[in-house]
Amino acid sequence: VTPGTPWQELQVGSLALTFTLEGARLAVLLILRLINALLALHLLMETTPFTEVMLAFRRLYVPSLVVLLLEFTIRYASVFTQELKRMSLARQARGFRVGRSLLDRATFFTLSQLVGALLLRSLQRSERIYYAMLARGFNGVSPAWPEGYPAPRLNKEDLVWGAFILAWALILRLLELEV
Repeated sequence: VTPGTPWQELQVGSLALTFTLEGARLAVLLILRLINALLALHLLMETTPFTEVMLAFRRLYVPSLVVLLLEFTIRYASVFTQELKRMSLARQARGFRVGRSLLDRATFFTLSQLVGALLLRSLQRSERIYYAMLARGFNGVSPAWPEGYPAPRLNKEDLVWGAFILAWALILRLLELEV
């Protein structure tokens, strides 16, 4: 809720929503900040190998359990997605029609069974992966980063993108402060 000059009014039943120019301006700034953060994250993930990002988290003293969970989540997301695709294909082979409303009782029942089965399969698969990791010497700590690994070099394109993102963040901050 942002006080200011009324811009638009929307009546939803007995509820009246009033949009202000100041609120719209702040909403646009919020969206632009989100885009800027996503650009920065994209730049980081495209220019830095995943293992180096995880090493940076460790060097920033992020708890090792959090880093380990993040590593496993990202590495095994594709396994989870493949399992979901296999189950969806099997469901369609049994005659499930896509496109019905979620409010349809049969659709809701079928999708709830799919989610439950997916969670059970994921649990079973995670246990198998964990035991396989233990058999290969996993001790609860992510493997150490190889010593003497060369540091990545920045190129001109990385510097330009980084400067663009920082300049855009500064512009957004100045707009927010109304300078």
